[in-house]
Amino acid sequence: TAQCRMTDVVSEVDGFGTESAVFRDWQQKHETEMTNKKKEEEQRLEKAKDQARESLKKLYAERVLKTEQRLERNKTAEEMFKQQRDEVLSKGQDWERVVTLIDTTGAHSAGDKDRTRFREVLIKLKH
Repeated sequence: TAQCRMTDVVSEVDGFGTESAVFRDWQQKHETEMTNKKKEEEQRLEKAKDQARESLKKLYAERVLKTEQRLERNKTAEEMFKQQRDEVLSKGQDWERVVTLIDTTGAHSAGDKDRTRFREVLIKLKH
């Protein structure tokens, strides 16, 4: 066979039949090691892909949950706003409604703009 002829040629070329056998053994071991490394790499890659799929599933589930919660909060806030608006619009005259919508205490938070002058004008217009 071609394999036997090739080993005979190698043996004749180097003159040492034992070296070619050692070389063949090394080649076989090397091929086995490379095959094993390839399998391990494929397994590691598949494991990483599985972890990525699981992470994506978790991310999408959290996203859906947060979206639902945000929609519920917005719906609740909208209902409260409509209720407060309807209560304000059902009371008294126009300027009385305006005064109920503004802060007449004069206190404002540190990040808030000073609306003192605006407040004074609205209160004067009421009277």
